[in-house]
Amino acid sequence: VSDVDRTLKVFPSSALAEIQTSPSKTDNSGVSKSFTVALPYDNASCFSWGNDGSNNAVIVAALASSDKIVAYPASSSNKKAAPLWEFSVSSKHNVVNAIGVSMDCKYIYTFSEGTNIYLWNTKGDLITTINTNQMKNHMLAVSPNNGQFMSVAAFTSDVRLWHIVSKKDGSFEDVKKAME
Repeated sequence: VSDVDRTLKVFPSSALAEIQTSPSKTDNSGVSKSFTVALPYDNASCFSWGNDGSNNAVIVAALASSDKIVAYPASSSNKKAAPLWEFSVSSKHNVVNAIGVSMDCKYIYTFSEGTNIYLWNTKGDLITTINTNQMKNHMLAVSPNNGQFMSVAAFTSDVRLWHIVSKKDGSFEDVKKAME
């Protein structure tokens, strides 16, 4: 994440080792080792990966100055692509310090300063607020399979795990502690 030119530089994990030893941006086959997503008039405070429902990768970023969450297609051909979706985050939540996304982008998890985690949908509706009752949240992770589990690490040595419970129709039902 660059706050100088408002871009996200994305490297496939298979190319990371090669980038350390090779100054070129492509391998011998001409395949790009990285691509850039330009952010409009803002810089990202954090980002995460998701999926648009058609097995296309999506980059979801929290924009620091405009208090927005945006999703862009993760494609090397879409440097200046329009966002797939975006929504404003209320200024009361401050700058987003961490973001987690369920793989299908159904749920977006954010936290700022303090102990609350906010669960959003892609329309920007705040679904629920989870108070971790920890001194200060530091890190957030979402289970890669379907986003049913979310964990948070805080100032203490505790890592807490929550289960996002869905109704039979797939809509949100509740958040329950899975483990402390």
